Amino acid sequence: MIMKWMALLALAVPLGLGCSSGAVGAGGGGAGAGGAAASSGSGAAGRGAGGDGASAAGGAGGEATGSGGEATGSGGMGGDSTGVGGAGGEPGSGGSGGGGNGQTTGLEWTTNGVAGSDARLVWSGSNMLPRTSHTAIWKARYIQQSGYYAVAWHTSNDGTWHASYFELGTHPYPTTGTLNSSGQSTGGTGSSGLVHFYEIAGLGASDFIASPGPGPTYPVTKGVWVTQARTSEIVGGNTVRHRYWPDVSNPSGYIEQSIPKSGYDAAAASAVSPAFTIGGSPWTGNGSSNSESPGAVLRGFALFDAPLTIADIAAEAQSDASTPVTTAGAQAVFYINKNPTPTDVSDKSGAGHSPTWANAQRPMLVILP
Repeated sequence: MIMKWMALLALAVPLGLGCSSGAVGAGGGGAGAGGAAASSGSGAAGRGAGGDGASAAGGAGGEATGSGGEATGSGGMGGDSTGVGGAGGEPGSGGSGGGGNGQTTGLEWTTNGVAGSDARLVWSGSNMLPRTSHTAIWKARYIQQSGYYAVAWHTSNDGTWHASYFELGTHPYPTTGTLNSSGQSTGGTGSSGLVHFYEIAGLGASDFIASPGPGPTYPVTKGVWVTQARTSEIVGGNTVRHRYWPDVSNPSGYIEQSIPKSGYDAAAASAVSPAFTIGGSPWTGNGSSNSESPGAVLRGFALFDAPLTIADIAAEAQSDASTPVTTAGAQAVFYINKNPTPTDVSDKSGAGHSPTWANAQRPMLVILP
């Protein structure tokens, strides 16, 4: 046991940023809605009305439900029976493996402006997750950083923020939490902001931290694990509806925003090299650092080319398997990699939709208990 723990500690040393092994990169991807706004310090510049979106980052880590103990698979440690708890440790995998060798792994994006923060995964062209019919699931443990975050985006992959209906982002955003009746943030604090709320960003340069009404807002709690998901679907033939669950364990706690399909169609027709991305915003990175980084450890990626129900989303998110566990998930699976590493972000589902890296930057490897 001592030797195994020593081996795990050695593996936990972050891989060198800038390492180009593991994936060939092309194209950018990103998040953070607002051109130069990320470095301007202005909450409104480029990000619509300077809004902010956030959601309670759920729980304090919780206990794992697995059987605990050592992994009996092909090496490594499958995880303890308890999560790290307290500061929000990822629940142990209860002996079930990840990372290809029985390990539970994640990718840590450094904070804004730090060398290596301009890392992003890209699904583009015919390999793009469908913009108006999809489900995206991920697990995140956010790090405190000032300014903007970026996690999952549909965007033009040309390094420019277009402020169009095609662009759709879901992530934390710096704001005081004030908003208007549409759910749009009115208290954006820009690149110096330290308090964040979850948001649906884009959709014509907006920062929606709540559903219309307005509905409830969802403040971000840093340092705890939370499972998140978003869906997009065409409703009634003339509306594109978007939902973002900042914490899947609260099925009724989501932000919903819709746009006219006619407006979306026009924006999609003019999108430049459209792509779905996970990582820093393409318009705020320079190939080394990025002023809109995820600032988080991310793992548990699962993508589907149809909108799943929240019950199916919760079931798929809970599973650490590389194949869907629901009927709807099996019919719509697009990509799964629950335990990514900097050198292996390939699709484990068999659907054949592996992403590329945008450049030579890589997140750091994190091996979880």
